[in-house]
Amino acid sequence: MANGYSCVCAEGEGSAVAACEARQFRCADGLRCVPAAWRCDGRAHCADASDELHCSTPSPWSAACRGDEFRCAVSNFCLAPSWRCDGEPDCGAHDASDEDPYMCQKDFKCPGNSARCETPVDGQFTCVPVQHFCDGERHCPDASDEWDICDNST
Repeated sequence: MANGYSCVCAEGEGSAVAACEARQFRCADGLRCVPAAWRCDGRAHCADASDELHCSTPSPWSAACRGDEFRCAVSNFCLAPSWRCDGEPDCGAHDASDEDPYMCQKDFKCPGNSARCETPVDGQFTCVPVQHFCDGERHCPDASDEWDICDNST
């Protein structure tokens, strides 16, 4: 065994498989071992996300989310409110419920004296100062600042 790998090869072939200890989980690709406690914790630690596959129960520490936390739909992971709709899926490899576009669109608010463009781009909404709405120039990527909300009959 060298560098944490041992050869588990058919005669004449050379491929390395990670040699895991008793309290570790071997990723399905065989290239990495992760602590067994990380299995089914709602976050993919294996490059192939195999540590989050076939999980039938949520991890013990996510059994009850605190009042303001968001519970992920598949992994049951509990997230801080600031992690919802931040453009990065935090629920795990096969659960992006914290970035659900319908939920994020409903909950997203622009700061100060600005308003939200209608359609998110790559999961992110654009905020435009309200004085740029209905000014005849397109400021939103989807041009929603110049849509039906504007009375262009004058």
